[in-house]
Amino acid sequence: KQGDVVSQYYLGVMYGGGIGVGQDYLTAYIWLRISGAQGNEQARSLIPEARNFLSSSALERAEQLASEYWGLYVVPFQK
Repeated sequence: KQGDVVSQYYLGVMYGGGIGVGQDYLTAYIWLRISGAQGNEQARSLIPEARNFLSSSALERAEQLASEYWGLYVVPFQK
């Protein structure tokens, strides 16, 4: 969560697959979106698949939360 793009990608993968955490597609999408927005191509490639698991209302909520997470977990660690 501390600004590391690769770690954010892996959080997305872990939440999407329920690896070591409860499976949560919304949270997976958020972390993939954040990592992808910072240039991680692996994350970008998984975003469309993650989006398929969300309803339109869940996707809207995920976008809102991604914006909040950006402010919490990206901005403070930017150089």
